[in-house]
Amino acid sequence: MKIPIYQVDAFTSEVFLGNPAAVCILDSWIDDNMLQSIAAENNLSETAFLVRNDDGFDLRWFTPTTEVALCGHATLASAFVLFACQDWAEEEIRFHTRKSGKLIVGKRNALLEMDFPSRPIHSRIPPSGLKEALGVTPIAILSSVEDLLVVLESERAVRELQPDFSALERDVLAWWQRGQDISFASNPLLYLRQQDQLLPLCQSPRQFHARYLLLPPPVQELPSPYRHLHQPVGYWSLS
Repeated sequence: MKIPIYQVDAFTSEVFLGNPAAVCILDSWIDDNMLQSIAAENNLSETAFLVRNDDGFDLRWFTPTTEVALCGHATLASAFVLFACQDWAEEEIRFHTRKSGKLIVGKRNALLEMDFPSRPIHSRIPPSGLKEALGVTPIAILSSVEDLLVVLESERAVRELQPDFSALERDVLAWWQRGQDISFASNPLLYLRQQDQLLPLCQSPRQFHARYLLLPPPVQELPSPYRHLHQPVGYWSLS
């Protein structure tokens, strides 16, 4: 069995920059263990797997260790491969997913535009050991279906953060898994961001600085996972 694999650097026009993802186009679904093994060998933050259906494509995403419910940059990479390498003739591609519904990517001249759902988030009591593992005191802790949002007081605090990944995996990951439905394997991504700031010359949109820490390793920090840009929508709705 031969499976074509593409590696795409999303969110950039230059090689070796952006957020890389692998895209694999399948004739039909294969065993999940095989999908996971392929993603582990690719060793990128996400590998997207596509299967054609009557309305577009079925789409699933795997990190090197588990399947995830949503991944923006790998969806963008998948659409790019279909438009640029597979001669997709329509102006939109409809992706059907298992946990995130239908996702649409449209071609707008030389750009691709994604229509993604927002995710509600809720305040959480910080788990024991989080402050020590991060080395800073969070202003707020919130969570969505898959991820934790950790709010820090300044951009500098986010930039200079040097987390203890061993402590995060030992304390935070265990706490997270005790409180989640693990029938659909999901690892938390700590989404670190500063307090709200308005852009200097306008009332909207807001700007923020963020970092994305994935538990557990091998991938510890992601460059720019698009799906986590949904988190500020929920955060601002609470503020």
